[in-house]
Amino acid sequence: MVTVRACVELAPFLRENLRQRLCAIGDGSKTRLAPPPSQPQAEEALRQLMVRYRPRIAARVITRDDLSMMLDQAAIVASAVQIDDLRFIDGLNATFESWGSGYEEEARVAFLAMYRSTLGVLVEP
Repeated sequence: MVTVRACVELAPFLRENLRQRLCAIGDGSKTRLAPPPSQPQAEEALRQLMVRYRPRIAARVITRDDLSMMLDQAAIVASAVQIDDLRFIDGLNATFESWGSGYEEEARVAFLAMYRSTLGVLVEP
């Protein structure tokens, strides 16, 4: 298993940047995050999110079925996020940055609620 760990000295800097992102996306609804998945399940969900679904969101060509599956995979990734393994929050950040407003807005609102919840967990020391 590969992990991307931030050195301890960077944790306050990372939290501050995540706090700024949370402020930038604004207030809104949040969702309850599921218990952490198994490591293999988290790894596969991250792979699916980044390789299969994020490019389709960015290109604005995702199907309704794939959009539903993408939200399922994002929920698994969100529940796996930890400050000491940056791959999972990076996957959510990349998805957020790829998903412009005005596209599949109902699903985007659901994703943002999940993203807000995840950021909220990470910014707490």
